[in-house]
Amino acid sequence: MKEKFKSIILILLVALSLYLTYQLWYGQMPAEFIAEDILEESAADKPRVMEEIITPSRILSVDDGIYYSYGEGQSGYTLLWAELVEFLKTEKSPLSGEDYNNEEKSTAKSRIIYNFEPPLPFWEDWIWVPEGISSEVVKIEVIFFPESLELIYTGREDEEVEVHLNKDTGSHFRAVYNSLSVDERTPYNSVDDEVLSAMFDFDITAAKSFYLPKEWAYPERLSIQVETINREQILQSFFVDYNLARMIEEKDGGLIYTDGEKGLRLTGTGFEYSYPRLERGQITSSYADALLYSSNLISYHGGWPQGLKLENIFLIENSRASYYSVDWQMYYEGRPIYSSIPTRALFNDLGLIHFTRSLYIPDGILEDEEEAVSPAVVWSEALNAALTAFENQRTDFIKNIVLEELCSGYAVVGRQHQSLQGEPVWFVQINGERFYLTAAELELLDEEDIQ
Repeated sequence: MKEKFKSIILILLVALSLYLTYQLWYGQMPAEFIAEDILEESAADKPRVMEEIITPSRILSVDDGIYYSYGEGQSGYTLLWAELVEFLKTEKSPLSGEDYNNEEKSTAKSRIIYNFEPPLPFWEDWIWVPEGISSEVVKIEVIFFPESLELIYTGREDEEVEVHLNKDTGSHFRAVYNSLSVDERTPYNSVDDEVLSAMFDFDITAAKSFYLPKEWAYPERLSIQVETINREQILQSFFVDYNLARMIEEKDGGLIYTDGEKGLRLTGTGFEYSYPRLERGQITSSYADALLYSSNLISYHGGWPQGLKLENIFLIENSRASYYSVDWQMYYEGRPIYSSIPTRALFNDLGLIHFTRSLYIPDGILEDEEEAVSPAVVWSEALNAALTAFENQRTDFIKNIVLEELCSGYAVVGRQHQSLQGEPVWFVQINGERFYLTAAELELLDEEDIQ
């Protein structure tokens, strides 16, 4: 009898141990959800609406066969995106075949191309999408004809739908487009596989079409500042009670806060948060919900500086876990700013796994910079220089060269806590190798030089 009693006690203890272990690993709701009301109270910015979260990767206007580009931070970009959103907030009534006189494409006075990378989600009561588009929208083209207006939607799965509208339907849209200053526009070249094949006598393919300025006449250096943040607000956004977290001071001045499960590292130029226990979770959120959640992360943890834009969102899946990886990029006057500190979030249904945030922000052109500006070399010379550097690094590489990125922008250089600058560069990525070449001299910057 005594042995049976001991066995029962032992079984109960084992069962209790298993239950408590389960509760420890899976039963505790993360602090991100428990303290959602606390997060909202301590948020640096209000949550954004969908048209502020997902914006065009590029807007192109085409007049007389010439491409003009508008990017994040340029007035034309903001105006054209706002006008399209407003235009598509109401359902449209397409013209029937009898009413539409099938105007020739050659009669089109102008057109606007909105490229979306990441794509536009299906989101209730947001923008009108015609029947026939079954996946997220990657491109919307607006064509202005003398007597009508045409919309062309392209989905992620390459489905395409044309919608013809009466010209009066888009009269305000047409007027806004015509009001844009022609003098401020810069002509752009379209670079794709066909262009690359004509340039080189070896196989090289473009991962996508690139639109590059025919001339970059004024590549001024930028003043780069470090964003001022409220350290207490940052701590409150990651810890329910940060007073219970242990603080460790590093030799370089950085501060690490940890409560034993998650940690936050604060430096003068950024911060990094990690919650390893959540890595084994799964993600079941829709693409649209993931966009909203990721945007809230920026609002909660530091806020939205001017020029910060959603760049990429990927669903990562493996046998043990799944999560979303989201990247944001800082822009100045349509050009990206490259730094060694990414602004990136990894999250799943359990909560935020990892988060890094750069605090570098552009502060305009350096004083007296206009007097010492050399013209930038053209994109083709920058590509040749990058290919030469690639061959020197990858001497064993002989085929399948893929041009993954080619873009003009700024690299953050200088010394931390001293004078930081945005150096005008051509950024080229070939088969995963990244090259930063100064815009005027094509000097190759080491990645260690980029702050």
